[in-house]
Amino acid sequence: MNRIRQTRGEGDGGQTLVEFALVLPIFITLLMGVVEFGFMYNNILTVQYASRQGVSVAAQVGGEDGADCAILKAVEAALQTPLNHSYVQAVEVFESDGNGDKISGHFNRYVRTGTMDCPGTGTDQPYTLSGSEGYPQTSRGDSLAEGLDLIGVKIDFTYHGITPIGAGRTWGVTDGSTLRIEPKQ
Repeated sequence: MNRIRQTRGEGDGGQTLVEFALVLPIFITLLMGVVEFGFMYNNILTVQYASRQGVSVAAQVGGEDGADCAILKAVEAALQTPLNHSYVQAVEVFESDGNGDKISGHFNRYVRTGTMDCPGTGTDQPYTLSGSEGYPQTSRGDSLAEGLDLIGVKIDFTYHGITPIGAGRTWGVTDGSTLRIEPKQ
C-alpha cells in the first residue's frame, strides 16, 4: 500500500505545473491591472490637488491684472511627477454660481499650446487663451461693496496607459474646485 502512495505522489509534480500554468496569466493580468489603476489614481489625485492650488491662488489674487498668470503658475507648480505635463489639455478659470457650477459664458479657457506672456512674474506659461476672455480678470468681484464672486478652476487631463494592460488606451480626467474670492482691503 505504501508503494501506491509513492507512485501517486510522484505524478503530482505535473499536475502542479499545469495548475500553475493556468493560474499565472490570470495573476499577471490582475497584477498589471492593479499597477495601472495605481498610476491612474496617482494622476487623478495630482489633478485634484492642482485644481485646488489654482483656485486657492485665484481666491487670493481676485480681480488683479495678471491673475490668470498667477493661477496657471500655481497649477503648473502643483502638477508633479510622474504626471506628464503635456497631457494637460486645458485649464479653465470660471465664475461659479452658488452650487459650484460654471456660469455660461463667464470663463477663460487656456489650452496647453504656445506661450503666454506673464508680465511682472519673470516667467511665461505654456498656455494660450482659447477664444475670447469671457471672465475678464479686472472685472472679478473682489470687494465687499461690489459683491464677491465665486471663482473656479477646472483642469482637463488625458491619462495614457502605462502597463501592457493599459498601453494604447487613454482616459479623460477632469477635476475642478471653487472658492469665494477674498475681499480686498
